[in-house]
Amino acid sequence: ITNVAGNVLTVDKWEGDNALIGALPAGSDDWVYELNGHSLDLDTLTSTSVNTGVSRTEVYTNAPNGYTVTVVEDQDLLSGTDTIDDVVDGAVTAGFEEYGIEITGTNASGTNDFAIKTTPQIIQTSSAFADRERIAVIYKASVNSTTVKGSYSHVVTFYVTARF
Repeated sequence: ITNVAGNVLTVDKWEGDNALIGALPAGSDDWVYELNGHSLDLDTLTSTSVNTGVSRTEVYTNAPNGYTVTVVEDQDLLSGTDTIDDVVDGAVTAGFEEYGIEITGTNASGTNDFAIKTTPQIIQTSSAFADRERIAVIYKASVNSTTVKGSYSHVVTFYVTARF
């Protein structure tokens, strides 16, 4: 999607069986997230839902042996000294205090929801040249009744390493 103007989406590329792809959404589970800027707001968290936000990576490289994308955080998701716990069971679930990411895309390296760590984790990789290879990074957070209210934040950094 290259542009969002109200309810009109401009699509740069369709993936899949073009004979089966139509201009109308296929069902009630179709979502579009506009990617803009360098920060992401998960809005007000409640114990009855999982809040999400999306960013993406897009890699171009002429490195003959491909590339690796890693993700790292500067600290846990904090508000002062209060922390929203990292997801440990593979799924951020409503009613549980947890935070993590899910990655999706052709060259995504991982499944399920997982915690971002202060040490680099591989999230995307390829062994050849890349031309607009993208993955979506879906940030997910939920709280429970004992989670301290506050403005939680951390810095997430992505590194791309070309393999020549």
